[in-house]
Amino acid sequence: NIKDGEWIIGWGYDETQLAEKRPPNKIDLDKAFPNNPVFIRHVSGHIGVANSLALADGKIDKNTKDPNGGLILRMPGTTEPSGVLQEMAIHHYVEKINEVFSGQKKDLLQKALKTYIENGVTTAQEGFTDASTIAFLKQSAKDKKLSIDVVSLAGFIDMDKNLSDTTMNWGIYNDHLKFEGTKIVADGSPQGKTAFF
Repeated sequence: NIKDGEWIIGWGYDETQLAEKRPPNKIDLDKAFPNNPVFIRHVSGHIGVANSLALADGKIDKNTKDPNGGLILRMPGTTEPSGVLQEMAIHHYVEKINEVFSGQKKDLLQKALKTYIENGVTTAQEGFTDASTIAFLKQSAKDKKLSIDVVSLAGFIDMDKNLSDTTMNWGIYNDHLKFEGTKIVADGSPQGKTAFF
């Protein structure tokens, strides 16, 4: 029941678990979803794949330069994007996920917390918290909507703003929410094979 033009967003693919032993690319996603922008995120969170409509939304084409700290992988022998995006090249799509799910965030948070509790988990970590999610978590804590402890590592992109924000109360739980520190990404992840070895 997904209408043409609506975003499709997935999470958790792992090319080592796929029969092809490679990440999907825009051609694969275009065949399955020709009328919808699609973005799927790697299990590591450091990589994603966008189909042609999603690439256009992110203004990524054969002339787009790699962003600082990120890579736009190309089709073999060309400058045409394959759809596979690494590290900071997925930033537009992380923001898009927040936009697409903005009206559902409260319900999705409660579903996630319920899943944690049902599995005996009493503390969750948000490992690279962007500005809009920090605001959302603060409001959720204030509204007493966190039923387990949530530890946040604020993303380094907003570090100056976060360090000057006196409401963050670093290292102290406030209604089940604690801002533990800042996550600084130097290279990437071992799972996504973007870390330096």
